[in-house]
Amino acid sequence: LVDVTNICYALVLSLELGLNAGTMQSRLIHLNPLQLRRRFVEGRNACRIISDAYSADMDSLRSSIDLLYQVSGYEKRTIVLSSLKETGRETDSWVSDIARILSERPLSKIYLIGSEFELKKELFPGNTFFFNDTSDLLEYFSRNTPEDELILLKGARVFRFERIEKYLKLKDHPANLEIDLGKIRNNLQVYRGKVGREVRLMAMVKAFSYGTGLTEIADLLEESGVDYLAVAYPDEGKEIRSKGIDVPIMVLHPEIESFEKLIYNRLEPEIFSLRMLRSFIEVCEDEGELEYPIHLKLDTGMHRLGFEESELPELIQMLRSTNAVYVQSIFSHLASSEDPTQEDFSRGQMAKFDQMLATLRLEVASEAFAHILNSAGISRYPEAHYDMVRLGIGLYGIDPSDEVQEKLELCARLSASISQVRSISKGESVGYSRAWVAQRDSRIATIPLGYADGLSRLLSNGVGKVYIRGQACPIVGNVCMDLCMVDVTDLEAEEGEEVVVFETADQLIDFSRNAGTIPYEVLTSISKRIHRTYLSS
Repeated sequence: LVDVTNICYALVLSLELGLNAGTMQSRLIHLNPLQLRRRFVEGRNACRIISDAYSADMDSLRSSIDLLYQVSGYEKRTIVLSSLKETGRETDSWVSDIARILSERPLSKIYLIGSEFELKKELFPGNTFFFNDTSDLLEYFSRNTPEDELILLKGARVFRFERIEKYLKLKDHPANLEIDLGKIRNNLQVYRGKVGREVRLMAMVKAFSYGTGLTEIADLLEESGVDYLAVAYPDEGKEIRSKGIDVPIMVLHPEIESFEKLIYNRLEPEIFSLRMLRSFIEVCEDEGELEYPIHLKLDTGMHRLGFEESELPELIQMLRSTNAVYVQSIFSHLASSEDPTQEDFSRGQMAKFDQMLATLRLEVASEAFAHILNSAGISRYPEAHYDMVRLGIGLYGIDPSDEVQEKLELCARLSASISQVRSISKGESVGYSRAWVAQRDSRIATIPLGYADGLSRLLSNGVGKVYIRGQACPIVGNVCMDLCMVDVTDLEAEEGEEVVVFETADQLIDFSRNAGTIPYEVLTSISKRIHRTYLSS
């Protein structure tokens, strides 16, 4: 409702400014959702928390309850709501409106904080609990801690709902990876604007969605209307299906032993060899499957996986001899889509793909759709969008094209807090092997992040840096398994103060270069023990 209102405001203003219908339509797809700063937080006892405190109006409340029902995988949905007297309306009026809104959807439990609610308790259903203040609710939770629930927290600032979030939050690691779902939506729109509505979008959620969270991102992408998800292995697809997500899923590296699991979870395999195709047909026939969708991978020069051109006659013969499978798509992968010096090679791959594609479409797969481009190739080779493109690192905020990168937003923010600050004298060493020696009297801060968390040891001894109060501070000494040390001599940093490892694309790219790697590896290497927090519009 909030986003629809936003669109209406934009249309009215456009009409007032005299824009024509075509211009308005072309620009609407670039209209970003309003940023209401909802946060998704993993909770104790298998709960998940949607923290949407401090926006106190009825439209926002309805929107938040809608979100409560958009998140799949939970039978129990609970709301904790405070008094919204800041609306400025008469108490009877806003309490009655809240009672009506809460009755529109079945909720497992309703926790209401504020004396105004109890005065009108007859308006609320029997599963409603009333509390005078936040402390009363926390005391109740200490005796009746929620389990396996999706919990919406929505309250006015005076009620200090951060205390409730802190109590319910899963306490696992002092560092935090913050994922802004609104930025992923923005990035998706950037690429959608590049390819147009007629081209399908496949989103890569393999490797825990590049470290950002598998089912959380899959859920968002289904809601955002992507045509396909792609995972590396059937277990990833199975986990997505377990959350009730129905969007088609391609499995890039299915093992023959996993074919039954794949079919049971309605996952679609990438088929890249005659042996694999023969085995999958046998399993489909044994299971009584007809026209099960498969995706044929062609090797056009990457030389990693895929059918060679010489194998096409036998491939065609096998496909003609069965009705157990159906070719849903035919695709290949560019080896150097991001490298402008390799354009001739890339165009050679596309030419070979066109030739093999034409043969397969003519013989056995006339309706199969084609795709060859990843994120980097979308802007460089617009003539090769075919029927679908595959979004990987670009979805999360990184693209080698400067023109595209300017429009993207890095969705991930890695941070921690200073555990301890100590002063050392000139000539003293820091860390294992005494690898760094102070050249002046120094102040050293210890940070609870190490190579077990994804902070490469290559960043030791001044190579890497973190940011405190926006100022770059070098990592000193060898990075430890769980900790690292940074030089804060030139900054009045204090224990407990926030430390940012990266929060912009430039910082992530710089971090990657210092570690001798690429942003893909940095994001996918962030340990699952690092707490993920999700922001949503």
